[in-house]
Amino acid sequence: TGDLLVTLSGHTNEVMGIALSPDGSLLATASWDRTVKVWDLPASIEAGVGRELLTLAGHTSAVQSVSFSPDGARLASASWDGTVRVWDIGPEGSAEGHVFVNGDAPGPAYAVAIALSPDGTYLAAANSDGTPKVWDTATGQMVHALSGHGDRVEVIAISPDGATVATAGHDDVIKMWDTATGEERWTTAGFECGKYEIASCDIAFSPDGRFLAAGDSAGTVTVFELRAGPEASEQLRIAAHPDAIFSIAYSPDGARIVTGGWDRTARVWNAGTGERLHTLAGHDAPVYGVAYSPDGRRIATASQDGTARLWNAESGREEAMLVGHSSSVFGVAFSPDGTRIATASYDGTAKLWDVETGQNLLTLYGHAGAVTDVDFSPDGMRLYTASTDGTDRVYVLDLEAAVALARSRLTRPLTDEECRRFLHVDRCPSAPGR
Repeated sequence: TGDLLVTLSGHTNEVMGIALSPDGSLLATASWDRTVKVWDLPASIEAGVGRELLTLAGHTSAVQSVSFSPDGARLASASWDGTVRVWDIGPEGSAEGHVFVNGDAPGPAYAVAIALSPDGTYLAAANSDGTPKVWDTATGQMVHALSGHGDRVEVIAISPDGATVATAGHDDVIKMWDTATGEERWTTAGFECGKYEIASCDIAFSPDGRFLAAGDSAGTVTVFELRAGPEASEQLRIAAHPDAIFSIAYSPDGARIVTGGWDRTARVWNAGTGERLHTLAGHDAPVYGVAYSPDGRRIATASQDGTARLWNAESGREEAMLVGHSSSVFGVAFSPDGTRIATASYDGTAKLWDVETGQNLLTLYGHAGAVTDVDFSPDGMRLYTASTDGTDRVYVLDLEAAVALARSRLTRPLTDEECRRFLHVDRCPSAPGR
């Protein structure tokens, strides 16, 4: 139904990042107000108001991103103050575990992006001083300073097996490092990432971890094979776009790669041969986001032109143009079952769409600023949004759940008029036993 379940109010400035715990019970938010907050989602939804569990204070500048460990017991936060901090938020925690400093004062480096290894053993950070760091999350000890980049590092990724760290930045190179030893395994020159002030490049590991695909601000895609030995080898190089690539993703089976570019197109490639399979043309502005559906049958694209589009992954045919936003679409996400797609926009709304028909199912209002991120809960029943208005919101997407929630808060049944007003249906669904 898209009814607003709860507004999590508490930050005093813009919310920069949002993360959902692996079990879906906690929501972490990062803010310009220099704090991280952790919220109890079930209790918040039940009460109808935000139930804040923790306010994690310690950063001295804006906190821009947060990430949970795989077991949900620890939370990493990256700040413009030049530190990455890991907090113990387990049952006996609720305290800062370690502070990871990216650089020396004055003018310390700040973390641009962070990544946790799949087993939670290592935390890696790309930062503005050009030296990514790797820490042991259990001890807080920095185990590696990955020296070798000559400028700001924009993107960082850890392979699915946790053995390799990949980095790229404004010095126009990609480097791959051994996570355990910190040794540089391979460097490639000619990877342009610093053409624009924003991160005009992207990297992605294949689902099986055998390959790394990199799209640069010159419009080139390079695929590297990650061997068991000390090096990686370039498998293929594709002149993919005439200008910057902003996003790149593998299909779920790893057989294809999709890229989104400044040239207003998304393009689909055979990941093994580099053959262009499709050009997804139709957007009137740069393509900021790309995503494959969970079954690999469809591709979604998000653009500065204010639309999202759905494409048949096999034929490259446009299936639907999702029109309704009045400004740039920043993010796009498929529901876990692949039947719905959510979009986040600068116009201050999130929208939910039917994948089969392209119909706009819901427009989710409430934010007073741009909606910067959107994500589904693991069961697909709730939608989480982050905004520049300093709040995060949780929306229920299941009608029966919405009715049950409303009835649990009332001492009388809902009227049909109330259902029309609040649940957007003509008549109230029958309650059990009625």
